[in-house]
Amino acid sequence: MPLFSFFLVNLVPAPVGARLRIQAETTLVGILPRMFVLSLAGTKLGMVIANREAIDTCAAFSPEFLAALAGMVLLSLPRAQIQWRLVTQAPLSPS
Repeated sequence: MPLFSFFLVNLVPAPVGARLRIQAETTLVGILPRMFVLSLAGTKLGMVIANREAIDTCAAFSPEFLAALAGMVLLSLPRAQIQWRLVTQAPLSPS
């Protein structure tokens, strides 16, 4: 779960004068963890579907699939923490 829209993140650096190399490097660093986790989950899920008619608990608790799920949870923690702070902040009382 990204904090900001990918489209917006790629548009903002140009008007503020960021160099292309820095933008490309930071985009790559931001994309790689999510790409790795989603491809791991998709590969494992594809293997389960190709080998079995139904997904059983043995396949759901395999180390590879659990690692992919843990990675998804870890990648979503920063956004969840920000949303939690926004929800739990007390509203400003009128003066």
